[in-house]
Formats: sequence, structure tokens, C-alpha cells
Amino acid sequence: MADRSGTIAAADSEQAVHSMSLIQWPGDLLIGHSAVDDDHRHLVEIINKLAEAHAAGRQSGLIGEILSELADYTAAHFEREERFMERVRYPGIDEHRLNHSQLIGSLSRIIYDFEMGRPVDQPLLDFLRHWLTDHIMRFDKRLAAYTVDQIPTEAEGEALPDPAVA
Repeated sequence: MADRSGTIAAADSEQAVHSMSLIQWPGDLLIGHSAVDDDHRHLVEIINKLAEAHAAGRQSGLIGEILSELADYTAAHFEREERFMERVRYPGIDEHRLNHSQLIGSLSRIIYDFEMGRPVDQPLLDFLRHWLTDHIMRFDKRLAAYTVDQIPTEAEGEALPDPAVA
């Protein structure tokens, strides 16, 4: 009986943490390719980790590390996507690449502002949630629709490595 109640408590605790997440995964964010979906899931995890650090009142070293992780992983993911778009001659590459550039610029400004003393706040977290979900829904889903049969599988060596592990 104690084991069962412990299991229930653990499940309730996990559900409570999940329900407090800034971005719910997967929601409508799946594009149908496991390597890209894994990248997006990791980006969601990083943004949720930032939101959790903010909610816990942490503003210094940990927040800076999370912002750097977000910038690094985002840049690596975008580079991989752009190489793929070139390879398949995606007709929307220019607009997609421009959006990547704008998002990287926004992240750079966020990190600069943080380093200059601007705290992470709810409007900033809402902005991060919006730019990630909007990019996936507007740009990555169009790319996925165009390339349904052309996106390489992880077996072909195209999975994006986790920069935290590499």
C-alpha cells in the first residue's frame, strides 16, 4: 500500500511540474520527424528550465548558463535546418533563413540585456514561448510538409548532437 501511494504521489508531483511548464510538449508542436521533433523538445525543455529558474527566484549564474545553452542549441539547430533546406532546394529558404537570423538576433539582445542587469521576467519568458512556438508552427511545419519524404532519418546520421554532451 505504501508503495502504491508513493507511486501516486510521484505521478501527481510529475504532473504538477508538467502543468507548471511555460510550454507544453508536444501540444501542436510535432512536425512529424523525430530528429527535428527531438531538437524542438530540447528547446522547449531549455525554455521551461529558464522559466523554472525564474520562478525559483534565481537571476544570476544559473539564468546566464541557461540563456547561453538556449542560444547555443538554437544556433546549432538552425544551422542544421539551413543545411538541410539547401540540400533539398527548399523554395522558402530565404524567408526561413531570415526568420532564423531574426530569432538569433533576439536571443543575442536578450543575453546582452541580461548581462547589463535586466532580469528575466514574465514578458521575456512569454516572448521566448511565442518565438519558439510561432517559428515551429509557421516555418518548420511548412518545411516538413514540403519535405515529407526528403528529411533524413537519424539512421542516416542527421540527428543534431546535444551541445551539452558534445
